[in-house]
Amino acid sequence: MNADRPQNSPLFPAVLMRGKRAQQCSRLIVFGMLTSITLLALGGCSASTGAGKRKAPSLVATRLNGPARYSSRGTNGWQMVRAGDRLLPGCTIQTAIETSYLDISVRRSVTIRLYHATLLGISKLTKEQDGASGEIEYSAALDLRDGRIGVFGMPDVAGCEVSFTNGVVSIGKGPSLVTVSGDGGVEVREGTASVLMTNRNKTTAVPRGYLFDPVSEKIFEISNYRSPGQTRRGKK
Repeated sequence: MNADRPQNSPLFPAVLMRGKRAQQCSRLIVFGMLTSITLLALGGCSASTGAGKRKAPSLVATRLNGPARYSSRGTNGWQMVRAGDRLLPGCTIQTAIETSYLDISVRRSVTIRLYHATLLGISKLTKEQDGASGEIEYSAALDLRDGRIGVFGMPDVAGCEVSFTNGVVSIGKGPSLVTVSGDGGVEVREGTASVLMTNRNKTTAVPRGYLFDPVSEKIFEISNYRSPGQTRRGKK
């Protein structure tokens, strides 16, 4: 099975990769955490190392409600995700059509929730220590190819950016509860965010309690939002 083109099955939808678009739109997700963070396992897509060896950062599958699978770069197969799996760069994660959610976390500081029928690639994970504050910043390049994810950040999160089909959303520092869709839809329940669409020179700020509509490229109050075709009043 080609890992870049997941085969169709009763559980998992077939989704084509957008490799060229992913290279253009990939952005770093930066997680600011205390220096006491313990590094996670180094190895394949999900593996651990022997005692005494240096370990690399990873995203850990902390909670799973329904089937999900992952593949790693250079392999032809898929493996089912289990709670506790460590997911490293090169992984592509896909949740099933009926999956409620899959949570992958960097410690307890930030959690990425994949909802049903979501395809997410982990391109890069790095860590750096801030020279001024002494904090450890974890950076990850994530590629949301299809579906929907939620970003849940704690007070010690430095902020993050997530690329989607035709742009990137930047999530502000501090507590956050932001949902990003593969088509560019963004909902901000907690915190703030800004959206930069491809071929645009200006970002759109999305404050708490608002959503970004990628079709009109306007923001709306979540409580007053109407489905497409109905009258809506946008905020410039």
